[in-house]
Amino acid sequence: VFPEFFPLLKKIRPQFNGTVIGITDIQTGILAYWSLEDTSLFIDSIRLYDYVACTNADEVATFKGCMTNPDRCQYTGWSMYCQEIHHQFIKDPATKNNRLISVGISNPGDFNRDLLTNLSLYKLLKERFPDLKGFQYYVTPNKKDGLAKIIKQLGVRDFELVDELDYNRALDYLSNAYIAIHLYTFWVVGRLAQDCAAVGVPMVGSETNLPNRLCHSETTVKNF
Repeated sequence: VFPEFFPLLKKIRPQFNGTVIGITDIQTGILAYWSLEDTSLFIDSIRLYDYVACTNADEVATFKGCMTNPDRCQYTGWSMYCQEIHHQFIKDPATKNNRLISVGISNPGDFNRDLLTNLSLYKLLKERFPDLKGFQYYVTPNKKDGLAKIIKQLGVRDFELVDELDYNRALDYLSNAYIAIHLYTFWVVGRLAQDCAAVGVPMVGSETNLPNRLCHSETTVKNF
C-alpha cells in the first residue's frame, strides 16, 4: 500500500526461496499522487511477487500492466465468510433507531478516507433531521485525537468515535445502524460496504466502491 515498504521487500526477497504471493489492499487512485521515483519503485517491487491476488476488480488491469507475466495477476475478491462471522449480527430494521447512521470508517493509515465529504454530508442530514446521531467505527488510537479535532472544527454535533474493537464487537455495533454513508472517491475494495451488506445495513456510497455497486446498487451514487 505504501511505497516506504517497497525497499524492505526488495531486501528480503533474495533471502527467501519459496513462493511469494501478494494480496492487494491498495487504492489505485493513490498511485496518481506518487512521485515518478516511487512509481518506478512500485513497478520493480510488484515484480518481486510470484503471484498477485487482487481484492478489487478495478485494480487488476493496472497491476497486470506492471507484471512481467500478467497472467500471474488475477482478481480473487476478498473472502468474508459472512455466514460464519456476520450473519449472527443481523438485526431487524423495525427494532432499530432510524436516526442512527454509520459515517465512513477509520483505519490506521495516515490518510483520511474522504473524511470532509462524509462529515459535510452528515451535517446536511443533521440540519434536515435534528435528532440524527452518527458514529464512525473502528477508530484506531493513533487517529482518535486528530479526528475529534476535525469534528470539532467542522461543528459536527451528536457524533461518536467508536474505539477500535475486536471484529465481532465492531460488527455488532455496526449492525445497530439504520443506514451507512461513505462517499469514497478512490477505487477501493470497500470493507465497510461489504460489512454493511453482510449485516443488512444499506449503504449510500459512490460507484468507485466496488462492493457498493454490487451489494448496494440502489443506493450507489455517481462519483464527483
